[in-house]
Amino acid sequence: MVRSAETGQFYATVKRCSIPSNLDQETCEAMIGEKLEGSIQKVQCEPYEYVVEDTGEVLELSHRWSFVPVTTEERTLEKAREAEFKSIEDVMA
Repeated sequence: MVRSAETGQFYATVKRCSIPSNLDQETCEAMIGEKLEGSIQKVQCEPYEYVVEDTGEVLELSHRWSFVPVTTEERTLEKAREAEFKSIEDVMA
């Protein structure tokens, strides 16, 4: 939930981003709903105006949402955490 700076009211929003691709339309459509390893993160940028479609409110934003893939190091750390958690579960069982 995000609070409007102008009205003070809360509204629901979702983080989303576009990922440039050289894949054809059919392949891209087939990937809809698939999960990519990574996350969508807030990235600072030059300020720009954004118009809230429902209210017409103009917001000045200085961030965009970008997809950041999981690095090999992060993947290794996550696997180590999962293994550690599993061994704790085994002890508690």
